[in-house]
Amino acid sequence: MKKLVFRLLGINITSLSTLFVFALFALPVLTYASTIYNFSSDTLGSQPANTTVTGGAFAVASSTTFSNALRATSKTGEVAGIIFDSFASTTDYSVTWKEEYSSATGHDGFILRAQSTGTNLASHESARLGYLFQVYETNSVYIWSVTSSGFTSLYSGSLAKAGPRYYKATVVGNQQGFDYSNDGTTWTHIATTTDSTYTSGLTQYTAGYGAAVGTDYVDDITYTSLVPTPLTLVGTSSLSTRPSTALPITDLQIEGNATTSTPVKLLVSNGSLSMSTTTGLTFTGSQTGSTLYFSGSITNINNALASLVYTPTSVGTDTLEVSLVNSGEVFFPDNGHIYKFITSTGTWNNALAAAPNQTAYGVSGYLATITSSAENAFISERLTADGWIGASDSITEGDWKWKAGPESGVSFWTSSGGGHAVGEYYANWNSGEPNDSGSNEDCAQYYSGSGRWNDLPCSGVNLTGYVAEFGTSNSLPTVAAKNVTIVTAADVTPPVITNISTSTASTTSTITWTTDELASSIVSYGPTSSYSTSTHVVDISPFVLSHTVALSNLIACSSYHFAVVSSDDSSNTATSSDQTFMTTGCAGSSTPSQVTTSSINVSSSATTTLAQASSTFGVITPNNFTSTSSSVVIQIHALAATTTLDTLGVPPNSQTPYNGVGSTVFDVKAFINETTLLDSFDAPVTITYTYSDEDIVGLDESTLWLYHYHDSVWSRLDTCFVDTAANSITCTTPSFSVFALFGQGPGGLPSFQISTQTYGCADPKAINYQSNVLNNQAICLYDSSNQNQVLSQGQSSTVTQTIAFASNASSTVSTTGSMAETYIFPRDLKKGMTGDDVKALQVYLNMHGNVLTQTGPGSVGNETNLFGSLTQKAVINFQKAHNITPAIGYFGPITRGVVAGLK
Repeated sequence: MKKLVFRLLGINITSLSTLFVFALFALPVLTYASTIYNFSSDTLGSQPANTTVTGGAFAVASSTTFSNALRATSKTGEVAGIIFDSFASTTDYSVTWKEEYSSATGHDGFILRAQSTGTNLASHESARLGYLFQVYETNSVYIWSVTSSGFTSLYSGSLAKAGPRYYKATVVGNQQGFDYSNDGTTWTHIATTTDSTYTSGLTQYTAGYGAAVGTDYVDDITYTSLVPTPLTLVGTSSLSTRPSTALPITDLQIEGNATTSTPVKLLVSNGSLSMSTTTGLTFTGSQTGSTLYFSGSITNINNALASLVYTPTSVGTDTLEVSLVNSGEVFFPDNGHIYKFITSTGTWNNALAAAPNQTAYGVSGYLATITSSAENAFISERLTADGWIGASDSITEGDWKWKAGPESGVSFWTSSGGGHAVGEYYANWNSGEPNDSGSNEDCAQYYSGSGRWNDLPCSGVNLTGYVAEFGTSNSLPTVAAKNVTIVTAADVTPPVITNISTSTASTTSTITWTTDELASSIVSYGPTSSYSTSTHVVDISPFVLSHTVALSNLIACSSYHFAVVSSDDSSNTATSSDQTFMTTGCAGSSTPSQVTTSSINVSSSATTTLAQASSTFGVITPNNFTSTSSSVVIQIHALAATTTLDTLGVPPNSQTPYNGVGSTVFDVKAFINETTLLDSFDAPVTITYTYSDEDIVGLDESTLWLYHYHDSVWSRLDTCFVDTAANSITCTTPSFSVFALFGQGPGGLPSFQISTQTYGCADPKAINYQSNVLNNQAICLYDSSNQNQVLSQGQSSTVTQTIAFASNASSTVSTTGSMAETYIFPRDLKKGMTGDDVKALQVYLNMHGNVLTQTGPGSVGNETNLFGSLTQKAVINFQKAHNITPAIGYFGPITRGVVAGLK
């Protein structure tokens, strides 16, 4: 029977149905628990000691499962029975036995609370009165109430036959429980029934009942006496919450056990109560509200209490009163008394006489006496009807005394001098009362709604009931009660926002963050920190700790400012600091290195500028340049020229190719709002671009022109003016987009010099003929009319390479041997640039072991003027071969110096 004390001993019971029946019957103090019979020491073939046979014959037998066991060997009439005399006559107890079936016959079981032998029990002779827990060989189980007139079925069900198997029958109060176990440890509940016919008695084992006595064996019979233990309430005593916020109260529990259903009362004054779990409970009235009355088993009550939720109405301090009392009963913790309205129409004299006949929780009652304002206020808020209380001045008019309970005979009010309380005693008469109307109002009435008192005649006037009080200082009712103080305070602390992050695409951004308390989610955003819009509030039903808001319809390649906003259920709002994100989708998939943003009023002119590296870009908007909006936001983004022009290309030209100027191109946008751009202007907008001398080395400054990338092509801007002194160009533009400055090499002149040394060309016909020829080295340049002529006969035979350049003409290379060379390039070159110096670089690389490609454009004899991926790769190889770092394919000062120094 160790299973019966699993809660006390901490044994883990795995079956949920077992938990149910143990809560009903098996949380006891074990006053008597021992194995009564296992028959191992009994003599085979004999009747076991301390037993009385009531029908048939019984003997101790041996089986393959048990060493020795009990078996009915014959029956009288239709049943064989044996009483275990050492099973005490106890009100609440259980019997556990182990049974084996060796044949398909037999209706076996135990009768608990067995009374005297019945007569003519529907031909079931020798059966005793009581509760019969019976197992059939036909896979059936029953609980019967056996009476003198027959068998009343309390439960019938199916249970697949198996043996050996343990069974347990339990009676507690007016309930009967049946369980089974295949191992004697883990129990499964079969049924619980309710019947109040038998309250005590002995125990009898029976076999037969209309079938032949089979070869059934019973062993390990154990008897356990069950004694209820006092109930107590445990759990927290103080909690705090906020208005309109549901507060779970999960640790309020009942400890102990009860033999009958236990009543519970829950009451609050400033809110409402609810429980999500109510299985097995019987409610009196509503299942939600300020007062709940219900009853059930301890387990079902505790399961329900674990789901208890309190929702306050307003700020203040409330008390959750928990008491194990029935509906209509009030437990006042200050004095430990019970108050109850007794519905019984009658006079005050009738009530005074009837109250002592009432009992509650082990004590008798009396007509209530109320001796303090706290007591009066407490019961007035909880009683549901008006009735008599135990006060009267029937002996001496005006001398009001308590006539019942421990205060009987005590004067508490005198009508003399206008009426007042006697000494420190308490009274709460209604206005103008007591007035002894008709000169015969000598007894007190209680108004439950207001707690006021009134005087009425002691006889001749009938009220619907009276207030009974239970408890004196020496005899208090046995009531488990507990108060939980709940403070509802206004929340003034906003949430704390942390972990802000963004995940951004070209037209969308997902923003996430966390808060330290449940809160809502909003994002305010726009092209500036003024935030032109906010999302709809989300995450309010329910509030959340982890927040996610998605923004859509954004502008690609744009900078956005945003702040996240969260409000808790008390409307305390937190706003983050200004945050930014950049949408993707810039030209060439590049990321802006810098951005400037300015908000401008359309009614006034404004200038917005952005400086990056050696370039500065400016946008000048005139007055009223658009009627679309009264204000706009200008954004200028600096993009890397190399990656941008690799994707967009350069403006086409059939003669001299264009070169991009500087290392930066600029993306300009005008926002009307966070999702709309200004496409065109009502008046021209001026843009300016300043450059450095280094940006235009090898370019004809007069050819500089600003282009904008519009409708997927580069378009020249109108009315541009180049100020060579200021290194600037100023143009007007019809719209905003990506802007870049381009230029061309000088017409009719080489775009670079192969040598700036004193070595000259030995051919007088060349345009760069020099008279001071040194060491017979020659680098000759020709115009288009004679670019293909050979060197003069006067040129030294040691010249083995000629690189000829002419305006708008391709280079030609002829090789007749080896020579000492000097190559000096006047400007840095990089991917995306064009020009004759690019072609000369390709020639150099092809002739010095860093061949661009074996065939096609870029191969020997097919060099081009575009610095593309092949040229970049060949430069990287050259840089690696000469230990130049970083080897990234940029033909800059270090690499140019190495080329110039190679002889």
